[in-house]
Amino acid sequence: MNQPRVPTWRDNPEFVNNPTIQALAQECRWTISSMQPIPTANLKTGKPYTLPAKSPLDVRELVRAPNFRGAFEISEQCLMTLDELNHHFPTATNNAFYLSAQIDEVVVLDIEPACPAEVRDQLLALPALYRERSMSGDGYHMVMPLPANFGKFSFATSKTKLQEEHRWYEILIDHWVTFTRDVVPDPVASLGEPSRTWEQVYADLAAKAVETVRNDLHVEEEMPDFPRFDFIMKIMLQLPYTKTVADFHGDRSRWEYGAMGHMYNKLSTLLMADLLVDERDWSDSDRVWLLYQAAVRFLPARDKHHEKRSGMPYLRYVATTMVAQRSHPDGQPDQGG
Repeated sequence: MNQPRVPTWRDNPEFVNNPTIQALAQECRWTISSMQPIPTANLKTGKPYTLPAKSPLDVRELVRAPNFRGAFEISEQCLMTLDELNHHFPTATNNAFYLSAQIDEVVVLDIEPACPAEVRDQLLALPALYRERSMSGDGYHMVMPLPANFGKFSFATSKTKLQEEHRWYEILIDHWVTFTRDVVPDPVASLGEPSRTWEQVYADLAAKAVETVRNDLHVEEEMPDFPRFDFIMKIMLQLPYTKTVADFHGDRSRWEYGAMGHMYNKLSTLLMADLLVDERDWSDSDRVWLLYQAAVRFLPARDKHHEKRSGMPYLRYVATTMVAQRSHPDGQPDQGG
């Protein structure tokens, strides 16, 4: 008796051939989300724990061992390009991606199953770069271009997401997205014209954003005396960020954010290297200070750097926000060790 054929990524050509997905595919920020809780153990201590459902996995470790653990940083240390992911895991039922709107120039409009049909259909009528059903089968993901007014709401651009007050839908900015590849065609004419433009939908949520820094991320008031500080700076500033301000249509703030994200990824990998891992119990506060110091050395000075945000210099505020978002995405701790 023939075994039933197992579907692969090749069965979803509308996903892999979508021009926007193809552009994102080159970024080393792809993995797989667990479909159900996974009993596993911390690789350092051996202590058992359960990896929650919908956790992005460390696919590099899964190839090496294989061992199940959550992705603990947003870099090639844990993640892959989409082509690599499809090569190693051709039968994976989803493809998870860490979206960074400042770098990728797209956001995701996530429509929840509880969204009323009238509101849902108005959102689905918006022109999108890609659209699919979510894991529940009753919600939707819509990859949208950066709205033209994205830069007008400075507090909103540093958020991980913007959520509608009833939680009917949200806009993902710096966040994991689990793509199901269950593609939805462009909306039919029966949905009519949307009552709001994409810029109006964004502005409705962005205008309500307030300046916040994660209050559970404690950052030391003074920079510690770090071991091998000069070496860390040297490595972080090698192979500099290759994108230019022109790649971000002249938006220097977005270019700086992309450059700091590039340096954060190098720092995260560096602090796990044999040379440094035992030098210090590297904390999130340490990462903030090191990222800030690298940014000061790399980024051309401008007046905005002298501004204060949440009582701290602008670049340290950006570093604090980035570490808060990326060291524990969605507030999930590093359970995999």
